[in-house]
Amino acid sequence: AYSFLEIGRFVERADMTTRVLEVEADILMAVPEEGMRPFVDVTWLAALRSLGAEQMYRRATGGVVHGADAVRFLLFEPSFPRSVEHCLIAVSRWLLELPREDVPMTECAAVTRRLASFDPTSGGADELLHMVDELQQGLGLLHDALGTTYFLPTPSLTGAG
Repeated sequence: AYSFLEIGRFVERADMTTRVLEVEADILMAVPEEGMRPFVDVTWLAALRSLGAEQMYRRATGGVVHGADAVRFLLFEPSFPRSVEHCLIAVSRWLLELPREDVPMTECAAVTRRLASFDPTSGGADELLHMVDELQQGLGLLHDALGTTYFLPTPSLTGAG
């Protein structure tokens, strides 16, 4: 039971982090770049604060908030408990505690591969938004795999009961 609680917690954390990134990317895309330039770092500071990441970010990067560094931190920082990478690693570890983990583990690995293929320094808000959408879809597939594997009744092969 505890494994399921932890898996759910980490899937939810990863999803919430991607949703905050999605909101920030939407904000940055809505305003013309020349008008937004002075406020970009403040926008990313707000994202870090909303996830409780400001202090850890400042310690890890030396203090000044920059967009690509903030995105990298929220996606890839292994020591930050709400980073997507940290959450996916934790889900993988907890899945190993359960039987029949092959299908959920495959979905978790697919999300991890997609995450690893993203470079926050290349591209802008539109690329970030596209990648975050793909991560959210992958987390949804992971959720579905967990539900199908562990919580939906298995059809009886004999037709009885």
